[in-house]
Amino acid sequence: MCIFKEIGKFVKNGASVFNEASKGSYSRQSEAIRSIEKELFSKDDGSFVDDKRNLAKDRENVNRDIRNSYNKLQLHNG
Repeated sequence: MCIFKEIGKFVKNGASVFNEASKGSYSRQSEAIRSIEKELFSKDDGSFVDDKRNLAKDRENVNRDIRNSYNKLQLHNG
């Protein structure tokens, strides 16, 4: 009986989503998606400088992680 109830919920949800989409009013977004959109589409002054700084910092972090992994691999295999 529980399976039929879940199927009913699924069909009802599908019908309501289809109804909203056909009217052009379907917009279900989670809070995480909204915060990412806000971060991407907000234009701050000096954002280019911040992006360059963050890119350099990320590159340093990746290089450090690769170096650490390589050193661990050398220690275990040689």
